[in-house]
Amino acid sequence: MMATAARLLQFLERRALAVSALAFTAGFTALSVCFKSYEPLFYGPSFYAQAAILCCATLIVCALALINLVRAAARGYSPQRCQLSAVVQFFAFVGPVFLCLDVVKYYLR
Repeated sequence: MMATAARLLQFLERRALAVSALAFTAGFTALSVCFKSYEPLFYGPSFYAQAAILCCATLIVCALALINLVRAAARGYSPQRCQLSAVVQFFAFVGPVFLCLDVVKYYLR
């Protein structure tokens, strides 16, 4: 069991760009939900509760992808791929951050 988990982590470390692309996709999903939040009369409190859950899940995915990228760079992953992955990772965090701001703004009013 532990050997399988170690092999899985090693496999993901070698695919840092793919993991960053997955985080970007999750971040884009959060950004699309963010645009729906500007119709507050149509969406109620349940929408914002679900948006908060999506925001937390997306932030966790992006943080894990960032940790994976740092570990891959420390173990000798290609510098060009690390740079590209870092740019993709930067844009992956845009959606969850904007969604988090919208959810916090809703609950503070």
